[in-house]
Amino acid sequence: MNDFAALPPPVVQLGRTGNALKENDDLDASAVFGMIARDAIDLFTGDDFAKVKLCAGEDCSIYFVDHSRPKKRTFIERNLRAV
Repeated sequence: MNDFAALPPPVVQLGRTGNALKENDDLDASAVFGMIARDAIDLFTGDDFAKVKLCAGEDCSIYFVDHSRPKKRTFIERNLRAV
């Protein structure tokens, strides 16, 4: 994970209209894995790690970060369980 996290992030640029991202032809799997690795490290080492929960849905195996006010959420959004 550290090797991917150490890779430089992909270049992000606005397109000509100024309201959308310009297509990045240099984006490869390593750059995407690097973004995922950095996000995972942020999650594992940050305050949000204590808020990670497993969805209590019968056929659901998705983990989520509970940002609800009372911190008592047990299910993810219904439309996400179809994934």
